Amino acid sequence: MARGLTKRQGEALEFIRKYMKERSKPPTFRELGEQMGISSTRAVSDLLKALEKKGFIEREAGRSRGINLPKNELSNSTLPSSVRTIPVVSRIESKDIIFSNIVDVLHFDAKLLPDGELFAVRVSDEAMNSYGLFKGDYVICRRVTTFDQDSLVLGSAAGVLIVRVYEFLNGKINLKPSTKSYQVLSFLPDDKQFFIAGEVVLTFRRTK
Repeated sequence: MARGLTKRQGEALEFIRKYMKERSKPPTFRELGEQMGISSTRAVSDLLKALEKKGFIEREAGRSRGINLPKNELSNSTLPSSVRTIPVVSRIESKDIIFSNIVDVLHFDAKLLPDGELFAVRVSDEAMNSYGLFKGDYVICRRVTTFDQDSLVLGSAAGVLIVRVYEFLNGKINLKPSTKSYQVLSFLPDDKQFFIAGEVVLTFRRTK
């Protein structure tokens, strides 16, 4: 069963992850509340309970910083430790908030995956058919800040996810399709409605 997050829950999870990465410790209730614009301690507690119930965090009672992230990012006690769980997202509206629209999770042998922060999306069009990548297929992406020419990437244009080949040419970011019936999409680097969300590291297709 999918363990999706509301936008609010996703924003809280992103803040917790970023805070712990930068400071090597979790935020307090007060710090999380200030970030989320919540003045009620009970409301913060309810938000954390929802994240804990869905397996995105673990909590230690009686501690002001009693928040931990599961080792496999999304915990599932029924799975062996060698299995990694990857969140599937439907939209990405900010490069700083990837997990606000989680609609499903996938389970993979960790040996098949690279290190790093991973997430998955479903391909929404036929633009990469010549790559053997069809509408409805899945791509697993890794969050990175730099991209190689002609690498397969995931772009987000006003939240809509686009899988294309990356090219930087004449001061513009071009997302190139493999199918001639689709046009090359071009964006300026400072376009506030567009960003590259990650590089594609694995593609696969589910069969019934």
